[in-house]
Amino acid sequence: MMNFTFGDSLPIFSKAHFQWGLQTDYVGRRFVYRPVSESTMDDARRMAERFNLPAGALVLAESQTAGRGRAGRAWVSPPDV
Repeated sequence: MMNFTFGDSLPIFSKAHFQWGLQTDYVGRRFVYRPVSESTMDDARRMAERFNLPAGALVLAESQTAGRGRAGRAWVSPPDV
């Protein structure tokens, strides 16, 4: 596991590193990675409608430009934060 201190920039996502540390039977075994997404939830909904994604599939993004939190609140996820 890597240690980060305040001011360090986060590394770009590594699929191999993610899968190496995964300890689940199905959650995260299938995932879609995007450097930037408007909303990972919207992406997941569209992909569920168009493709046969298995249960436990994840959509990951470095940053979101129009994400939403609980109760419709804005979810701000800029890069390197």
